[in-house]
Amino acid sequence: MPARYRDIRCILRSGYISKPLTSARTSQKILTTCHRLPNNVSYAEGALLEPLSVAIHGCNTARLYLGRPVLICGAGPIGLITLAVARASGCHPLVITDIDAGRLEFARKFVPTCQTYKLSSALNSEGNAKEIRKLYGGGEYEAPDVVSSRK
Repeated sequence: MPARYRDIRCILRSGYISKPLTSARTSQKILTTCHRLPNNVSYAEGALLEPLSVAIHGCNTARLYLGRPVLICGAGPIGLITLAVARASGCHPLVITDIDAGRLEFARKFVPTCQTYKLSSALNSEGNAKEIRKLYGGGEYEAPDVVSSRK
């Protein structure tokens, strides 16, 4: 087995994260579901491809287009990359939420045109939703559509 695959951990088609390679059968399954990184791509750069692919898939699923309002829940790595992809798609306004003020501050620096909302533990989910909705203006049609990938 190539050394570049020896300690790989990856998400299998079944949706579970594999353990380090221990058997020939596991090795074969991983080798058929993973793509080899080219030699000019570092492991750090390769690790960023997974959140980017999640962001692009989510934005494609949401059918984003110019001027469409977007709400991103969570300002972690995937949320921030999704914010960048939504901005590149021309979406406006962009709102991102989180419980951590530090992450929201970083999001504001990363995409200065986005609006941020720190979720309040004093409000229930309906109260937070009403506050977030105010960021889009008062109209019925300014708020983003709800998108779910559940079947």
